[in-house]
Amino acid sequence: MGITVIPDSFLTMPPSIGEVAFKLDIAGAMNFAFFVSDFFGTLGTVMGVGSRAGMLDDEGNLPGIKKPFMVDSVSTVAGTMLGTTTVSVFLESAAGVEEGGRTGLMPVVTGLLFLVLLFMTPFAMMVPGAASSAILIYLGGSMMMSLRTIEGDDLVDIFPAAIMPLTAAFTMNIANGVSAGILFWMILKIGTGKIKEIPVALYPLSVFLVYYFVVV
Repeated sequence: MGITVIPDSFLTMPPSIGEVAFKLDIAGAMNFAFFVSDFFGTLGTVMGVGSRAGMLDDEGNLPGIKKPFMVDSVSTVAGTMLGTTTVSVFLESAAGVEEGGRTGLMPVVTGLLFLVLLFMTPFAMMVPGAASSAILIYLGGSMMMSLRTIEGDDLVDIFPAAIMPLTAAFTMNIANGVSAGILFWMILKIGTGKIKEIPVALYPLSVFLVYYFVVV
């Protein structure tokens, strides 16, 4: 149907990374916008997938969240040094969770399968966006179910929670959604005279978030 093209061979050797490995721009990497994008993108994905896995506590927190952040940090640095795109957590992990994956064995098996797939790049490239996008739409819809856990009738808290998924969807960036939600929540708190409810740590963070949106 012209959507995909069958390659001459399904097997190939992985391309050399010699031209991109360790070609680092340390000064350029110091841009805070990169940190905000990676940090809040990881936070939103980890919390969303954790919610679908039923791993959040009664207060909506993920116990042991330092572990996935540590893994994400190490993989981000290691992947960058090798010249790959950012090696980070992705929403696609929810697909494994939906099928029952709850332990560290799931990502290990996934990693091994991707290792094999390195030698089957032409086969992987056959899969068109029309096929892979469907699962992302489904997973995005399933993540919306987390909104059911929002309690209370204070619109100051409900509006920012609604802004987050909308911003993430229309900008195709989870970090944008989380950042917009935080800023919008602070604006509403200040505008409704509830400034004392804003944690002090959010004030310096908000400065960086505004800078992030200006740069992006």
